[in-house]
Amino acid sequence: MNTRKVPQGYVLLKSSDGFEFYIAEECAKVSKFLKTTLESGFSEAKTGQLNLNEIPGHLLEKVCEYFYYHIMYEQTEGNLAPFEFPPEMAVELLMVANFLDT
Repeated sequence: MNTRKVPQGYVLLKSSDGFEFYIAEECAKVSKFLKTTLESGFSEAKTGQLNLNEIPGHLLEKVCEYFYYHIMYEQTEGNLAPFEFPPEMAVELLMVANFLDT
């Protein structure tokens, strides 16, 4: 794993096909899997970098968008703006959401 410096308050998520996403740590912790990993004593917690070798970039990008969507609307009551994604991604996104415990 590359040991580049990740800005404080952010994490670096790396997809199976090499795409990299810097996202706010608060947003990454929407995922119980990522939260547990980032709060552990593992090297990922120290470096703020996680290799998600099971998740391709086009799905990880959409998951990152969902993390921000969740944080933006978590205190909102009533009708929420729908989280948009292409229907053809539905099954794959469900599998990724299950893996990440999101």
